[in-house]
Amino acid sequence: MLGTHPLLIVDRAVNDTDNEAMYRRYHQAAARVIAWRREHGAMSQVQFAANAGISVGCLQGFETGMRHTREKQVARIAVAMDLTLDQLLADDAEAGQTPDPLLKDLLQEDLRLAQRFHHAGAEVKHAIKALFTADLSEDQREHIALILGALIRLDESQIALVETMLASLNNDGQSPATQAPTLPIVAPQLKKKS
Repeated sequence: MLGTHPLLIVDRAVNDTDNEAMYRRYHQAAARVIAWRREHGAMSQVQFAANAGISVGCLQGFETGMRHTREKQVARIAVAMDLTLDQLLADDAEAGQTPDPLLKDLLQEDLRLAQRFHHAGAEVKHAIKALFTADLSEDQREHIALILGALIRLDESQIALVETMLASLNNDGQSPATQAPTLPIVAPQLKKKS
């Protein structure tokens, strides 16, 4: 539960989850208004309220969540931001976004992965790009995916073994088995981390 809040609907016939959803939407909208004012030359509450045709107190109450703001006034706030009321009150995932044709078929999981890629280090980005730009068959890509899945489940000592084997491969192109026969094979030892 998000607790009591002046913006929550006080009608007991309304489900608590509806109240929480309404509070979340108003809270997100208030944060959106504050961010919009900052992005537009640190516009003061006085300037924004004048542009929206509402009182400064109304805007302050909306931004802090300390006052119930009528839908008519929230609609004026939206218009001042060149948004519709629905866009202003939308969940963050859908707020004010103009659908990008390149993103239209992506799932939330796809977008989260893209964000992780965006924030990844250079070596990770290079490896992922190489995987998708290399001239590999779909079968080879699936095998690589299986290997990566197994690597993720290795503990530190097993990872050290794999690194040693890969280093020996990089040194002279020979198989680790021919170069260091005492190294155990890692694949049968694969186990899930607890």
